[in-house]
Amino acid sequence: MVAATQHDKLVGEDYKRIKEIGILTAREGLRWHLIEAKRGCYDFSSAMPFLNAAQEQGIQVIWDLLHFGWPDYLQVFDSGFVDSFGEFASHAREC
Repeated sequence: MVAATQHDKLVGEDYKRIKEIGILTAREGLRWHLIEAKRGCYDFSSAMPFLNAAQEQGIQVIWDLLHFGWPDYLQVFDSGFVDSFGEFASHAREC
């Protein structure tokens, strides 16, 4: 959905538009499957355009941690899923 709307490329303009109409808070999803494509290797570069645009426009972001699914190497009903999600959430908090 992000690619279809080009929100990842237009986030600065999108935040500018919502600010112009008085909206100062946005919900965004961290794309876990991109951030941890390889188990234990976290790359938050896909979130940086959103962070930078939010700072530039003075928008508060509420991060959704499980909106776009999970990495391919995980199965939602596996016993380790909760631990993996907890690790991801811990790293997201530090970001």
